[in-house]
Amino acid sequence: MKCIDMSGYSIVKAGLACISETPIRLDKLLAMMERNESYIYWLQPQDADVNAQIPAISINGKFYHPNLRLEKAIFRHVRLSRDFDNKELLEDGTPKLRIPVRLMREKVKSSIRFQVPRVCVSIQFACCQCSSIKSAWVYQGMPQKSSTQKPKRAVARGVSKDASKIKINRPELLRNHEDVRVAMMRGDAEGPAVGTSLVLSPRTLVRDMQRSFELEFPLFAGRAHFFLDAE
Repeated sequence: MKCIDMSGYSIVKAGLACISETPIRLDKLLAMMERNESYIYWLQPQDADVNAQIPAISINGKFYHPNLRLEKAIFRHVRLSRDFDNKELLEDGTPKLRIPVRLMREKVKSSIRFQVPRVCVSIQFACCQCSSIKSAWVYQGMPQKSSTQKPKRAVARGVSKDASKIKINRPELLRNHEDVRVAMMRGDAEGPAVGTSLVLSPRTLVRDMQRSFELEFPLFAGRAHFFLDAE
């Protein structure tokens, strides 16, 4: 804390004098003056307006300018509101600051830093042959945890379900591979034999692709040709 030369200041509002041992210990001042404005002297420089006022404390007959940490402790109970005015009038009509200008800037910075933005997101989904579906989400702060769960991985055929003891049934896998090879060579239109791991044979797959194309693009159905080229 810096000592103030009172020759260039006038006292706007007097506070309580404080007697402290030397050297002055800041921790004791914090405990004694926390949330207590009665120790504050408001000083205004000569030939200056109310915005130039500064707080001061009187310790052992000398005036000191409190540091920012002590100011925060003394004016900790003052909260900024939307219609907060940092100027007030004394009983005799003299204008006075509510809190120091330096502390006011710090409180404004803190309030801006901890403001949670309110975001409104509007999403429009357009579906084929359906009307548009509009939905809006309004959220504040951090997004909530997703409720979707990761689907469980299907257990492959021929592999034991016990993850600690993974054993591959090699004869069954070899039999499936043989069924696949035979079905692909035969090109059965009705699909592979029962018990194979194929979903569709090559010819069945081409036929389904042709049917899907004709349904989606009926104008081009006669111009597209699907065939299986056997080498």
